[in-house]
Amino acid sequence: MQRASAEASQELARRLGIGPTDAAAMNHLFAAAEPLGPVELGHLLGIRSASATALVDRLEQSGHLRRQAHPADRRRVALVPSEESAQQTMAAMASLLDDLEAVSARLSATEAVVVVRFLTEAADAMFRYAHPDRDS
Repeated sequence: MQRASAEASQELARRLGIGPTDAAAMNHLFAAAEPLGPVELGHLLGIRSASATALVDRLEQSGHLRRQAHPADRRRVALVPSEESAQQTMAAMASLLDDLEAVSARLSATEAVVVVRFLTEAADAMFRYAHPDRDS
């Protein structure tokens, strides 16, 4: 599953015309519960500050994100995915999402409960592995 996910991520990056790190950055921005700044994004990607700045500049120039004042602290910068990027990403993922919807539709209600429980617990285990210093 992890290999398939990695290959799908690479294909998404190819379809969007961006590099894998850029695609991973956009994934973090789309998934974030709160706006991320360049420093937080760099930490999530495991890259240095200068590399994060270059990445953000590149994504801003290509129209994938914009910088704006952080809603909680106007001294900080928040990185916001553009609406165009969201539309491009959804279009690029349409066939994958359709296939996943078809897989889901073939599950019985009982099977769906088991699959959701397994995936939730597997994701929790991965997060605990990645962040052993955080409380669950």
